[in-house]
Amino acid sequence: MSEQEIAEIFKDLEDVSPLRRSKALEELRVSVKENGGHLLFGNVKRVFSLLKARLRDSNWNVAHQSIQFLGDLFRIQDLGPDCKSCLSIILPTLVESIGDTKIVIRKASLQVLKDLLVHTDSVGL
Repeated sequence: MSEQEIAEIFKDLEDVSPLRRSKALEELRVSVKENGGHLLFGNVKRVFSLLKARLRDSNWNVAHQSIQFLGDLFRIQDLGPDCKSCLSIILPTLVESIGDTKIVIRKASLQVLKDLLVHTDSVGL
């Protein structure tokens, strides 16, 4: 993925259009799956900061896609040394999602937290 493509994804994650945000999340998911569970971005903290905002998205589908993306990461990747700082960005918001009014959001959030707990040994939490 080129720097320009990455910049476009980051821009689209902050777009006013839910369709653009949704498309950007799908591109992130595909990229991670195609690259063996690795984020191919230099600034992982920025990705997690953008995901934090998307977890609180006004469009429930975008929020759900964000949770699914995190689940993909936690299931298929060793998150590496930046994991603790990245988790501190995302975890409070993910835990808040357990109280969402949409059951699909609550269920997905719980599943992602379970997936994370399975991998806590590998991240040293």
